[in-house]
Amino acid sequence: MVTADTPEQLNPMPGYVMVIEEIAETTAGGILLPDQAQQKKQQKGKVIAVGAGEWNSDGRRNVPEVKVGDTVYFVKYAGCDFNCGAIKARIMKEKEILAIVVEAETVNTKENLE
Repeated sequence: MVTADTPEQLNPMPGYVMVIEEIAETTAGGILLPDQAQQKKQQKGKVIAVGAGEWNSDGRRNVPEVKVGDTVYFVKYAGCDFNCGAIKARIMKEKEILAIVVEAETVNTKENLE
């Protein structure tokens, strides 16, 4: 596990993103989770840093699909865990992100596309 003082001291390499895990203290039904259950690997987090896009075969950088502030779901054992002071975060490849959470009014629906 990597340790740094603050997230600002770390800048992800091209094709990588830094995510702070969202740890739920209660379930959707309102049940309080014990500390041991909260430490289980989470699959949802908030992007706090994005590296430059990876180089493609044409010699250009791909534009990252995610941006700072996005809430994302990612592969369960993605990336490398590290601590930045009191913050638990991980750095992972952008390809390990499965979905970006979007606001209800911006979801691509059939009505919005027409």
